[in-house]
Amino acid sequence: MSSTRIEVADLVVRYGEQVAVNGVSFTVGRGEHLTLLGPSGCGKTTTLRAVAGLEQPSAGAIRIDGQAMYEAGRRNVPAEQRGVSMVFQSYAVWPHMTVSDNVAYGLRVRKKGAADIRTAVERALDLVQMRHLADRAASRLSGGQQQRVALARAIAFSPTVVLFDEPLSNLDAKLRAEMRVELRELQRRLDITSVYVTHDQEEALAISDRVIVMNVGVIEQIGTPEEIYNRPKSRFVADFVGSANLIKGKVAGPGRFEAEGGAILNTVGASSGSEVAVRTAYIDVVARPGDNQLPGHVRQRMFHGDFVQYIVECTCGRLIVRRPPVNLLEEGAPVTLSFSPEHTVLLQG
Repeated sequence: MSSTRIEVADLVVRYGEQVAVNGVSFTVGRGEHLTLLGPSGCGKTTTLRAVAGLEQPSAGAIRIDGQAMYEAGRRNVPAEQRGVSMVFQSYAVWPHMTVSDNVAYGLRVRKKGAADIRTAVERALDLVQMRHLADRAASRLSGGQQQRVALARAIAFSPTVVLFDEPLSNLDAKLRAEMRVELRELQRRLDITSVYVTHDQEEALAISDRVIVMNVGVIEQIGTPEEIYNRPKSRFVADFVGSANLIKGKVAGPGRFEAEGGAILNTVGASSGSEVAVRTAYIDVVARPGDNQLPGHVRQRMFHGDFVQYIVECTCGRLIVRRPPVNLLEEGAPVTLSFSPEHTVLLQG
């Protein structure tokens, strides 16, 4: 069997004259959790809905398990025949039904036998730790419990693919963080193939095998969370994912960059460009032996609890530095910023 579960090739989705998705191509491996990440209006949800069969593409192809689900002008398999399940941002839990009936709904639509439905519902509720609430009315559940019911309903009929459309965005921050862990553990336990849409960078980095960063209908970069964070290819990726300083200047030779103000930095990444990205978490505020040192002074200090953010004035401009909340530096104090070449990424021009 092929190791590829989903193939999307040159996908285009238009709404009248507006192009929402413009030539997007990617694959999803069996058991892989892939996240589409980007700001509102970038085309990520439209792409997901096209895979689900809920949007009509204008061009391209979509295959699941090698079978064509959409081919421009030739084939468009209805959503209910694609073998995929979807978890929505709004939960879509029916309040007049019990938890058990909500989970069983999709199985009844597929005309499964009563015994099979009972077994599948119990198994799905066990996986999301909700079996003890099987007879409770859905209207009496919290937001987190409703999302668990929606997830149980999605996996109850053992779908080929599970699609997630910002499923945690309506939860509070603490519950959202807890549900990320549960989702990741469940995905690994079931070895399901999943595509997940979010605008939350932290969420994407935490739960994904690979991340696709989208912007204005196109793909900016595809890679593991570590690759996206540590080796952004474009200004958009560096600025959108995590917190980074963008230092302007010009290439001064292979692996060397002259920042505005004259400082020479050793870099990795592209071979040409006019900016380097340095993550705020990778900068030390004390001198150490090595490359890439910039003198400056602390202009502002802000306490954030888990970290302290310093704004440091240097010859190349103001840089943001995030450090643990120990050995605090006073505003106005002179400092030397140090960061390694491997964390100084030359962005594509």
